[in-house]
Amino acid sequence: RIKELKTKEVKEKSFSHSQVLFKDYYAYNIDLIVFEMIDVLCRRLRTEKYQCRILHFGISYSKNIGGGFHHSIKLDTNTDEEQILYRECMAIFEKFYIPHFPIRKVSIHLSGLVENNHRQLNLFEEFEEMQKNIQIKDTIDDIKSRFGANTIVRASSLLEDSTAIARNNMIGGHHA
Repeated sequence: RIKELKTKEVKEKSFSHSQVLFKDYYAYNIDLIVFEMIDVLCRRLRTEKYQCRILHFGISYSKNIGGGFHHSIKLDTNTDEEQILYRECMAIFEKFYIPHFPIRKVSIHLSGLVENNHRQLNLFEEFEEMQKNIQIKDTIDDIKSRFGANTIVRASSLLEDSTAIARNNMIGGHHA
């Protein structure tokens, strides 16, 4: 007889967010969409108490152009910080985007997740300031989870090119 070996299937957890855009975006206005998506992903990281180590970023051009790019990088440190992930996404964008090509889809995937049970101290940031920023983000996350994602929005979410408020009113990418 053949003995059946029981193996424990291990699935690496990751978070991703992609968005098919309702209109063409270009270099001058895509940064708003990228930051909004990073903001959503970082909130999910904090809620689940994770930090990521690997960032995957992709852009798809409109159908009449076709193509796009998708690149991954390993970050220098584990993070759930919006500014770090945004900077890395925009660095990839600036390196691979073909000027004047219309963008119709943005994809961001965070992997290499580790439990957020410690904070890396930064020589250039005061500990008290770091603690204050963590408390502010936790408070905002709590308010959004209790009262809805549109309860507190960034001023940039009121701009014409923003999709954050409309997207927060959707369920699974469809109008509620």
